[in-house]
Amino acid sequence: MPRKSQVITNFLSGRLLGTGHYLESGKSFDGKCWYKIVKSNNEHPHAPWWDTEIDSTDHNDYNPTACLAGFIIRFSEKNSELYKRGCHIAKEAFDQLLAAERENGMHTLTCYLRLMKYIEEAKDRLVYKRGLVHPPTLEPLLAVENS
Repeated sequence: MPRKSQVITNFLSGRLLGTGHYLESGKSFDGKCWYKIVKSNNEHPHAPWWDTEIDSTDHNDYNPTACLAGFIIRFSEKNSELYKRGCHIAKEAFDQLLAAERENGMHTLTCYLRLMKYIEEAKDRLVYKRGLVHPPTLEPLLAVENS
């Protein structure tokens, strides 16, 4: 298969657009975090830890929210409301992480690494100027993810 294909590009762009519309809709978003666990899990075969009686962000854990904020920063229009929301969420997520007031598990930390990678891929220096990420701190964390 060729490295680049218009058919694959078209397929993926539709998926990206659909994901952007979903995130923009606010569905499964409580104003701070996207739900990590939803009641509809109970309607399908699932591991016991995904069973729930309520939609939940799991105590404001930034899994998957940090990664989704990065996705928004990477793929949404730079002047859109969705982009501004992504930057705001990313800043809150980084503030929570740097405050070190809660333990973040392996999966949540992976979401932060993906957030940082998306920001780097966006090549958006405005994100850096807003104080979300300082470039000197980015390379060591990405090196850990790639090792």
